Amino acid sequence: MTQIKRLQKSIREMVTALEREVERREIVLVGVRKRVTLFPEARVDGLKEPLGRVLVVDNEILIREVVVDMLKALGYEAAMACSGEEMIRKCGKAKKERNPFDVVIMDLTLRCKTIKRTEAVRELKKMDSSVRIIASSGYPMDPMIMRYKDNGFADRLVKPYHIKDLKRVLMRVMMYH
Repeated sequence: MTQIKRLQKSIREMVTALEREVERREIVLVGVRKRVTLFPEARVDGLKEPLGRVLVVDNEILIREVVVDMLKALGYEAAMACSGEEMIRKCGKAKKERNPFDVVIMDLTLRCKTIKRTEAVRELKKMDSSVRIIASSGYPMDPMIMRYKDNGFADRLVKPYHIKDLKRVLMRVMMYH
């Protein structure tokens, strides 16, 4: 199975899993693209401030959008980036504005044009030592995800993941790191 077919299968599985969790949903069909935007069972009402700031870094727009929707439903402020370079830029800007990200969810198949993904993690940690980086991958046997702590990550998420998995991992990294 080619990498593209595996990625397409992973995206289909993630969307299917998310659809099963949602009672009411808005689905926008654009070609073969589906977007789930509402997670009523995860809504956190009455929050005056977000639980934290999270940057979702993935080269697949569908995955970025779905994860951002899940984060917002859980009560987090969320932003997205599509490359390692954009991740570094956004984190640097947020740090300068004294509004840094608490967590970065970084896809391990991320394409970085000028730096390797391990260098991107080091650069991010050097820029902001308090940021917690979560490794995300559809390949559970990837050495970086298997040894995520050795590679500078606070935790990991294996795609496709459910909103409850995201919530559990975020609670763990926000409380213990």
